[in-house]
Amino acid sequence: MRTPNRSDPSTAVDAILVAIPARDEAATIAGCLQSVDRAALHLGIPVVAVVGADTCTDDTAAVTRSTPMRHLGVDVVEDRWGSAGATRRAAVERGLALLATVECDRIWIANTDADGQVPVDWLAQQLRLADTGVDLVLGTVQLDASASVVLVERFADAYLVEPDAHRHVHAANLGIRASSYLTIGGWDAAGLVGEEHDLLARATAAGLVVARPARAPITTSSRTTSRVLGGFATDLARLLDPAPAPAA
Repeated sequence: MRTPNRSDPSTAVDAILVAIPARDEAATIAGCLQSVDRAALHLGIPVVAVVGADTCTDDTAAVTRSTPMRHLGVDVVEDRWGSAGATRRAAVERGLALLATVECDRIWIANTDADGQVPVDWLAQQLRLADTGVDLVLGTVQLDASASVVLVERFADAYLVEPDAHRHVHAANLGIRASSYLTIGGWDAAGLVGEEHDLLARATAAGLVVARPARAPITTSSRTTSRVLGGFATDLARLLDPAPAPAA
């Protein structure tokens, strides 16, 4: 991987796009957007959030449009993509179109999920790294207050984090420079799960500069059921009820 060039002015970010996939998240999307709105305060550059409403049967899109924002522009794109990867991709495409007057190497794409909330310094921390020449930021997560005591304890035991050296990969806390995103082909629209690992593999192959800060973890849902097996909810479910070891 190449070394960040801290003296290169081209690493400066002039606009931020926050991409948020959502499927029937009317109960959580307002809280998510409000947390991003707080994180956009004092940045001094435009911040636009695009919510991808995928196959929604509730009021996710309507709640998104009606949630008051002070520091954040919000747009919604609706369709029936059927996967988080495809929905993230569509949200990014809409956001880049909205920011078409800004050069792609000066746009930062911050990704999160509709059932989580980001800390107030979430965007500022990613910008700090972007300004040093980092292409991809992989952040960490923490469980929300609905998690049981048992789940919190087991998650703490399993989810090891060393400062700036963790090995976790979460699409819900991932930032990438728009030019780098386009160079490696963006989110995979075909994959049903693991889209963040696929993106990282292509970023690594392309020699992008990757940072793994332990600061600014997002608060994510502690639910243990999901529409797709193999995601974060599946990992949490296994902490509570580990699958039996396969027969020899």
